Amino acid sequence: QMRWSGYKSKIDIFALGLILLELCVVLLWKMRNCQVFDNYRADRPTIVLDHLPELRHFVAWLTNVRDTERPECREILEHPFLA
Repeated sequence: QMRWSGYKSKIDIFALGLILLELCVVLLWKMRNCQVFDNYRADRPTIVLDHLPELRHFVAWLTNVRDTERPECREILEHPFLA
C-alpha cells in the first residue's frame, strides 16, 4: 500500500519522458542536460526534438502537464515510436 495518498503512477510516466529525453540528448547530440531541461520547461523546443518529430510527440505525450492526458503503460508499449 502506498504511503503517499496523492501518489499516482502517472508521475512515473512523466519521469520516463524526461529520462528518455535525457538519453536521446546524451546519445545523439551530447548537449548539456541542464540546457535541454531548461528549454523544455520553458516550452522552447530543443534541437533534438526539432530534428526528431516522432520523439518530440512521444516525449510531449509522456510529459503532458495534465496527468489525465498522460498514457498508461500499456499505451506506451503499443506506441509506434517503440515499434
